[in-house]
Amino acid sequence: MFDVTAFSPNDVYVIVNSMWQLQFPMVPPANNPSDSSASGRIASILARPFRTNPLKRTKSVSKMEKSLAEANQQY
Repeated sequence: MFDVTAFSPNDVYVIVNSMWQLQFPMVPPANNPSDSSASGRIASILARPFRTNPLKRTKSVSKMEKSLAEANQQY
């Protein structure tokens, strides 16, 4: 163990902060090959519209529309 009183509060902050950054880096290593594909996936998700497919319809709604269309054709 070491004497904590030998350090100023600023020294303690610098030591703890540097240890934290070593343990949990904010920027991942540059040699990670999945970085480019992950950023590409995020860009493609943000580029496309939220609803690319129309909403799915239930059978009852489709059946009702079909019967209405048939009724309109008879008149």
